[in-house]
Amino acid sequence: MKKNIVISIFLLPIVLLAADYSIFGLDGKKIGNEDCLEKTECVSSARSKYSKAIVIVGDSQKSFSSKTLSRSTQNDDSFKISLRDSISWVEVEKNTMVSLCVDDANGGRWFIYDLSYSSPNDSCVLFDSGKFVKSSQIRYVSKTGKKQIVNILVGMRRIDLSKSMHEIGFYGKEYSLKKNVIYTDERKNMNNREYPDPVRDTSIKEILAVDKYLVTNCEIIYGLWDSIPSYSRAKDKIPLEYHNYWIGKKKNMQKNGICDTHDSAAVRVYLYDALVYANARSIRDGLKPVYKLKKIKQKKYLPKLYKDGSFDVATTSFFETYENSDEGWIRVEIDDNADGYRLPYYNEWMTLAKAGNKKSKYIWGNSENSTLASEYAWFGEGVMISEKYGVYDQESRPVGMKKPNDYGLYDMMGLVCENVMLPGKSIFGNEITSCKGGFLYDSLQALNFGAHANNYVGGYGKYQGLRLVRLLK
Repeated sequence: MKKNIVISIFLLPIVLLAADYSIFGLDGKKIGNEDCLEKTECVSSARSKYSKAIVIVGDSQKSFSSKTLSRSTQNDDSFKISLRDSISWVEVEKNTMVSLCVDDANGGRWFIYDLSYSSPNDSCVLFDSGKFVKSSQIRYVSKTGKKQIVNILVGMRRIDLSKSMHEIGFYGKEYSLKKNVIYTDERKNMNNREYPDPVRDTSIKEILAVDKYLVTNCEIIYGLWDSIPSYSRAKDKIPLEYHNYWIGKKKNMQKNGICDTHDSAAVRVYLYDALVYANARSIRDGLKPVYKLKKIKQKKYLPKLYKDGSFDVATTSFFETYENSDEGWIRVEIDDNADGYRLPYYNEWMTLAKAGNKKSKYIWGNSENSTLASEYAWFGEGVMISEKYGVYDQESRPVGMKKPNDYGLYDMMGLVCENVMLPGKSIFGNEITSCKGGFLYDSLQALNFGAHANNYVGGYGKYQGLRLVRLLK
């Protein structure tokens, strides 16, 4: 059986003529190396040696040599750090020039990788945040040997959930009666309802790095560039239509282009590709992938959740023919010790969406004033565009154009629902994941914290988006 391959590229210091390319499988294990003069040569060699189904992750500069900044970017951001703190966190937007200075420097040296930068002096360095959402790190060592680690979050927020209790749950449409009694008084019926996920306080002892914005079309295409071929091998209508959707988008983009901060949100990322994208982004940033993806030969119609926490997902790989139903499933194992990117769990997503606010029905409070709501979320008439116009299609909107919630996270509701992992068992039915947050055609009233979309057929669903998180502590 051939393996899907993720190739992560780590360039050695630029004085060498050849580059050493580390090759990883989708399960996150290193499976080989290639020494090549350029990327295209290594891609061809790796494909012939391992598999045609590969993902090429962007170049990762490991050299500590100075690089010239030539690409035009947004306005500068300036940050000051102190040697009194051994670890600092800096949050920046992508495509931004950033000035970073040590307040109490007395001469030292900067160690920088994954970022383009100009020649630093003893106390300051100017770097380019890059064109993708990512995690990186800069180190400064003073003459006395004192070290300062600066963690750079590009397009992400560091959110400490460990310092307080958080309200999760909802009072929504799904409920059953505690007793098999129907009162004529509606208020008694309301008091007799039992909700699948009742409002309650919970403790989440985590510090997370969270995408400020929904993952965009641009981020998906460049993250999975070499796994999106020029044509699909699929014989089945559903995967073929899905493949052609992304193949068409890739054809309209320029290789090695720039992802605008406010590119349109990705609204059609099936669960399998969401997991592959998370792994590819982890490897690109030098992090350990969370998901181990193993192909299984078993005829299935619905996914299964196993006792060890692993689960099934239907593959949507561009390199399958989909003629044999026995080979259409992947078993996903989760590495809880990995530091890479993953989908948020249900409780995490609810906590991030509510942003410390309690007794609120919506992100903006409890008001159903459409003018106020439109400041925070895209929403519509509550009718799918396919039903209204007879076309099963829906364009997206740019991310980050509305107001953020109190955690500084944008579009938590109303643009596209976000795939979240359920807590070991389904709350709503027999799903392993659910899609939270609603969609831009939903009515205002449907954008409450209880809104969710079923995702029980192996991760297939017409409209799905995502936002990734990283566990920092």
